Amino acid sequence: MPEWGHQGPVALPSFDGASASSDSRLNGCSYLNEQILLVAPETGWQAQVDQRFSEDQVAPKWTAMYAEQTNAPDEHFFRLRRDHALEFVLKHTVEGDLVLDLGCGAAPVVAGLLARGRWCIGVDHSLAMLRNGSRRLRAQGIIEDHLVRGDSVALPFRDQTFTSVLCLGVISYLKDYTRLIEEVARVLKPGGTLMLTFRNMHRPVLSDPWEILARFVRGQPLRDGRENGNWPGRFLDPGRVDRDVLEAGLVPLGFKGIGYGPLTVRGKEVLSGPVSIRLSDGLSSLFGRLGLGWPEHWMTDVSIWMYRKPS
Repeated sequence: MPEWGHQGPVALPSFDGASASSDSRLNGCSYLNEQILLVAPETGWQAQVDQRFSEDQVAPKWTAMYAEQTNAPDEHFFRLRRDHALEFVLKHTVEGDLVLDLGCGAAPVVAGLLARGRWCIGVDHSLAMLRNGSRRLRAQGIIEDHLVRGDSVALPFRDQTFTSVLCLGVISYLKDYTRLIEEVARVLKPGGTLMLTFRNMHRPVLSDPWEILARFVRGQPLRDGRENGNWPGRFLDPGRVDRDVLEAGLVPLGFKGIGYGPLTVRGKEVLSGPVSIRLSDGLSSLFGRLGLGWPEHWMTDVSIWMYRKPS
């Protein structure tokens, strides 16, 4: 368990309407930078993001998809992403290490890490997602505050605070994700690790025979993927993201791709959800046995880059 130094109370929200624990280790703890604990004013872009994760949109969906098995391929891929995140942190930390889940959403990873002896703090901008996360933690018997509403490009933490940082799917919702990467590099301890994930912009092209044919006819390279414009939730280029992280001074630990497909024709799925999931899992197993790494870089739905901050 980390040692906490108190510097006066910090008013933190109670996301689910319940009273915060009186001995919360977030209240006045030494790693909070109290001067930037306020959330940045909402912009048009941020308002779109908040609407996408609002209570009446998808916040309950994100809670439910981690509570049970579903037949939607993307939800299956996200559960695999959660599992890989847990494995990554457990591999690179020891009990009592402080972990940051940046963009924690409904807190499935926070809950999983706390159950495994890691001290995890979740940060998200969406109050709806944080409310769902708070309910999840309380249902698990966790009454202390582990969730903070914050801005990912101005984190309310002191330098060199965390042994490991997870950032799962967040950068697609930022206009300029390089600012987030700089913040992650700041709050990571020397030798600390980062897992960064996002949707792969090449997958929609390479999973669609019609799109492949159309590009062949136009003489357009298959690998000339699209970042789907500049809108919240866009898919990203794995190579470009990697270059941006390396420029921030982090060093690579490896890459993992999750989720082949689903197979589409002209953007429409042609297989049922359960069949798409079985096909994806089968391809992942096959390529793994053959030792083929390139399909993961180009054909999977979720790209995972892993890094370390130099000591």
